[in-house]
Order: sequence, then structure tokens, then C-alpha cells
Amino acid sequence: MRFAMVLFLMVVAGCGGGAFPGTPSLIVVANRGDGTISIIDSDSLTVVETIPLPPGGSTPRPGYVTYSASRDRLYVGDEANQRVVVLSGSDYAHLNDLPALGDVFHIWQDDVQLWAVDRTNRGVAVFDLDSDTLITFIPIPADLAAAGGVPHDVVVQGGQAFVSILGVAAAPDAVVRYSTATLAETGRMAVGEDPHLFLHPTTSRIYVACQDSDAVYVFDSDTLAAGPVITVDGGHGVWIPPHGQTLYVTNFAGHEVGPPVPLGAFALFSISLATNRVFDATHAPRAAPHNIASNAQGTRLFVTHSDGGTSVTVYTARTPRDPPRAFVSVTVGVNPFGICRMR
Repeated sequence: MRFAMVLFLMVVAGCGGGAFPGTPSLIVVANRGDGTISIIDSDSLTVVETIPLPPGGSTPRPGYVTYSASRDRLYVGDEANQRVVVLSGSDYAHLNDLPALGDVFHIWQDDVQLWAVDRTNRGVAVFDLDSDTLITFIPIPADLAAAGGVPHDVVVQGGQAFVSILGVAAAPDAVVRYSTATLAETGRMAVGEDPHLFLHPTTSRIYVACQDSDAVYVFDSDTLAAGPVITVDGGHGVWIPPHGQTLYVTNFAGHEVGPPVPLGAFALFSISLATNRVFDATHAPRAAPHNIASNAQGTRLFVTHSDGGTSVTVYTARTPRDPPRAFVSVTVGVNPFGICRMR
């Protein structure tokens, strides 16, 4: 026990503020099982705030969260009450609710608009963030709806929004691109099954992790030209730190079609974006590693475990080329789900 504690302290000391200068990031976790969000200090690795969502007609069920730096606002999707809750980023005061038409699942914003996936009505609600009002509701394309498609994930950046459509019968799942100016479809990509999305922070690449196809598809977000397809067992949650050099992907479902991951099937995969190759697959200490965020430097990764527990695993990656390693678990609310970085 003494050796384990000494080792833990050595690891934490080696990964502390002295090693990674700069203001600590705040990591926001949506706890789907108890109606709260947790705020983790990325330096001290402590929960500094636990904020209950304001009451609604039903017990709040926060799923996903996104932060607008220019507005210093947190947006939290509350699936149970068909709304996006708006909180101050400075004191977490409740500022407003954005009412949706149906359930609110994945959400994303670009400081101008917020896009919220509505699986019930099979479309996306688009909100104006100046007025906190609904601009419009966009049904998914009729041909994809007729084939049984359901919207799932969304990302927004650079005047474009991308919505993943899963469950398409007798055809590949799809990612549909829209203009945020005209709100019209401007193209689509055929991808693997069960797609999840991430846009590179500085280039025109979009990465589509397809859990049930055990692959990450790469496209140019401007031309929609297909790039490489990277084999990743059960790829689900995706994250690229601000440095833009490494793609991290979780194995949420525990697929294991390639060489076994040491110690178990649940894993965090690291992909070099210089080579588009997996250079590490590290064991996840709990089941259902789900969504990912990092501190601003990309040296600490935070992974939610949506297995009904209360754990967020923190991994350290001292450089973009280093294999990340789990070194501590932070206890948050029940069933941590979505996650994002503030500041």
C-alpha cells in the first residue's frame, strides 16, 4: 500500500502544474443519472463545483454539454425536459432555457448558433445565440428518413454543420453537411455504421468514428473528398486536443476485432495525425469509456465511463507522441456522459 501511494504521488507530481505551465482548464461533465454537472479542475483533479440543473417537469437528464468562450456560457442538453439549459460560465447561474421540440441529444455550437439533435422528431433544432431563440427545425433528408435513418451526432465549425445519420437500411450510414448561413444541405458522405464526429481544430479534416464498423473515416470537410480509413476497434468517442497532432478514440462497446488490448477490451486508442496510424491502445480501467476532453495543453485526457457509475478516468500524455496512461479516477455524479473543456 505504501509503495502504491508513493508511486501515485510521484505520477501526480510529475504531471502537475509545474510540468504543464498555464492556467488550469475546467472540465465540465454532464451526469446523466442525477441531473447535475460536475466541474473538474484539470490541475488539482478535484471537483470544484457540482451544479444541479434547474427543475423541470421531469427530473433533469443532462446528456451533452458545450461551452462558448466568447459568451462565457455553458449549454447543457436536458433530454428529459426537451430543452438546452444556459448557464453562466463564471458563476454557473441559470440564465435561460432554449426550448426544443423533442428530445435533446448531441449538441454543438460555434459562438453564433447552437445545433441540437432531436431523435424523436428526426432532425436538428438550430438556435440563435444572440437572442436565445429557435431559428428553425431541420428534418433529416427525406430519403434517409424513409430508409429508417435517425440523427445522432452533430458538429459545427467554419460556417458548416455536420449531422450523422445512423440506422439507414440497406445502405451505409451517412453524414450530412449543411450551411449555417442558408441552413440548406450542401453535401453528404457515406460512412460506416454508428458514426460519431469530430472536426480538426485547425485544418479542414473531419473524423468519423464508426463504432459498428470498427473504423474511423477521414474526409476533407470542404471538398468531402474521402481520405484514409483507420481501423479502430469499436471507435466511438473522439477528441483532438488543441495541438492538433493526435486523435484519441474510445472503445465504448468493448469490440475487440484486432490484436487484444492488454488487460481487456475496453480501451483508449491514440492515432498519429501525421501518419493516420494507431500508435497505442491502452486499457481502460472501467467499462464503457465514452466521451473525451482534454486540458488546453492536451497533456491530460478526461474520459467519462457511462456504465452507471461515477467515474471519470484521467490519462496523462506528456507529448502528442506519448502513449497516454491512466493515473487517477475522479468521482463525479451518476452516469457521467458528455464532457467538454472550459478555458
